[in-house]
Amino acid sequence: MGFRIAVTGGIGSGKSMVCKALRAFGYPVYDSDTEARRLMHSDEAVIAAMVAEFGAEAYTDGRLNRPFIASQVFGSPERLLKLNSIVHPAVVADFVRWAADRNERLVFVETALLFESGLCSAVDKSIAVVAPEGLRVTRVMSRDGITEQEAYGRIRSQMEQDKLASMCDYTVVSDQVRPVLPQLERIVGELENDI
Repeated sequence: MGFRIAVTGGIGSGKSMVCKALRAFGYPVYDSDTEARRLMHSDEAVIAAMVAEFGAEAYTDGRLNRPFIASQVFGSPERLLKLNSIVHPAVVADFVRWAADRNERLVFVETALLFESGLCSAVDKSIAVVAPEGLRVTRVMSRDGITEQEAYGRIRSQMEQDKLASMCDYTVVSDQVRPVLPQLERIVGELENDI
């Protein structure tokens, strides 16, 4: 099994761009958001737990009823916590299985919620991707077609990025001033030498 490294960062930080570069370098990257959606549609234990918690309306014609689930958890920290307590452990277990099946020396996982999800317990090292708040707002507005106020709201709902960076082993600054690739190459070189 390879050395497992998390790539994390708040919304609009540039972590997806970093993961795209890692894939271009030839490293496998597990996308926890995509896989969480897959598990909510295909994992029988997850589906059973979702129905038990949110009712039969959680699924329509065998597909996750996303608008209904969103309406259940929006503005309800307790319900969101319950949703996360179903999905996060399934994602962690799925990532561990996925990583065990890889022959590469380094495998990566992209996650916005490294510490909140418990995924931190399944990785050997972590990289925080950070960016100035104004740039993050611009990226999120452009990508999601939302207002500046909504973008700020999403950013503020997540862990403060200085705190996140202090909890991780490495930091990549994605500020459109310092090139990302040399930072990433240096970190990957160090990781390759560590194992």
